[in-house]
Amino acid sequence: MERVREFICRFLFIIFRIFPIKKNKVVVINFYGNGYGDNPKYICEELIKTHEELDVIWLVNKMDDVFPNQIRKVKYKSIKAIYEMATAKIWIDNARKRKYVIKRNGQYYIQTWHGGIRIKEGRKGGRRYTTKILYRICQT
Repeated sequence: MERVREFICRFLFIIFRIFPIKKNKVVVINFYGNGYGDNPKYICEELIKTHEELDVIWLVNKMDDVFPNQIRKVKYKSIKAIYEMATAKIWIDNARKRKYVIKRNGQYYIQTWHGGIRIKEGRKGGRRYTTKILYRICQT
């Protein structure tokens, strides 16, 4: 049954390619939909503080989780979630993507695993520098 689900999700990613990538859209996932936290939370807080025009979507398992008003919640593993990912300019995540996820040319995937790229304490100003880079990507 899982293979059928993966096939359908992969097919939807392909179908949703008919829609253009939206320059101001950022999709965020924290540990497979487990709420508002970890590195993605702090990156998004800085993004919404400095760039109000961005459309930030957070994929969640529980729709009743509390989020800032500037962030739209979408149910993780839903058709809408696949659409949002297929049309977003940037994905921010701190866990491995599912097999069926297909990144398009022109999309950027920011992985914030601990021990990898240190987003919070990176060179050239840490989070502020990182959000400037993400914002510039959204402008291209």
